[in-house]
Amino acid sequence: MIGWSVELSEFDTRYELRDAIKSQCLVDISAELTPLPTLSGGWTLYVDGSSNKTTCGAGVVLEGSGDLLLDQTLRFGFRATNNQTEYEALLAGLNLAYDMRAHEVTCKSEFHVMVGQVNGEFEVKEPLLQRYYHVTKNSIARFNKAPMEHIPREENKRADILSKLLVTNKKSHQRSIIQIWLRHPSVTETECLAIDEAEAEAETDNWMTPVIQYLKDGTCKRE
Repeated sequence: MIGWSVELSEFDTRYELRDAIKSQCLVDISAELTPLPTLSGGWTLYVDGSSNKTTCGAGVVLEGSGDLLLDQTLRFGFRATNNQTEYEALLAGLNLAYDMRAHEVTCKSEFHVMVGQVNGEFEVKEPLLQRYYHVTKNSIARFNKAPMEHIPREENKRADILSKLLVTNKKSHQRSIIQIWLRHPSVTETECLAIDEAEAEAETDNWMTPVIQYLKDGTCKRE
C-alpha cells in the first residue's frame, strides 16, 4: 500500500465517497425491471427483394403509429434467387416488427408468388422455398394478426429502392435506417443420413440383414 501511495502521489489522486448509494440502486433496479412500452396501433410492413448478376439485397420499411418510420436494408453475402430475396426481406421485416413489440402488423409485397404461397393460394414446390415457407409461417405465428397483402409496384417504391441499397427522402420526425450484412441464408439445408446401397451390401451381416432381405424379396430366414 505504501508503494502504491508513493507511485500515485504525483497524480494528485483523491478518493471521494459516493453519496446516496441506496437511492441510485433503486433507480437502477427500476430502470432494469421496467418493461419497454408497447406502441399502440397497427403496424404496416413493406418488403421487397432484388437480385442480379452482381449483388443481392432486400429492403424493409416498417411504419408505426404517429411518425415512426424504420428503414432496413439487407445486403447478402451469398447468391440468392428473386424468390429467396423476397422471403429474406419478409423474415427480416417480421423480426424487426417483433423487436418493436408489435402485436398486429400488415405485411405488403409486390411479389405475387410469395404472397400467394404465404396465404395458401399457391403450392410451394421447391425444397428451398418450402423451408422458407415454414420458417415464415412460424414467424407470423408470433403476432396476434399478420395478414399478407399484394400491392402494385407503385405502392412499394420505398422498399424497392431500399432493396437496391438506395434511400429516399420521405420526411419523418422519427427516422432510423438499419443496414444489415446477411452472410448466410436464414434457412439451412435439412440434414439426413443417406445410406449407399452398395456400401450396405458390402458390410457384414447384422441384425438388420434379415429385415432388409424380407423387404427386398419377401424371404424370411429363420435361425
